[in-house]
Amino acid sequence: AITLYGWPYSVYLLLALSMRTPAGDVAVKPGCFVVHPRGELHEYVNGPQRGLLFRVRYGDDMSTRSKNWPTNASFRLKPDDAAFFEKNPDGARP
Repeated sequence: AITLYGWPYSVYLLLALSMRTPAGDVAVKPGCFVVHPRGELHEYVNGPQRGLLFRVRYGDDMSTRSKNWPTNASFRLKPDDAAFFEKNPDGARP
């Protein structure tokens, strides 16, 4: 899952996917508009067809952290991210 500290919003065109959040999986359909709360952990899970994702982030802090990536067996947690999530398990900045 990735947490973003700028305020991200996304517009999904011509694709269907799921988004995993701490609250559960959400179906995302073509034409959807999604706003993630600042610092929310989420993972995009592609559907059977590829399409176009238009994504914008804004705010003073554009940094990201990766905690895990359940659909990618080769993912390895970076040491600075591991240290951050050890202190902040929910991904919220101190």
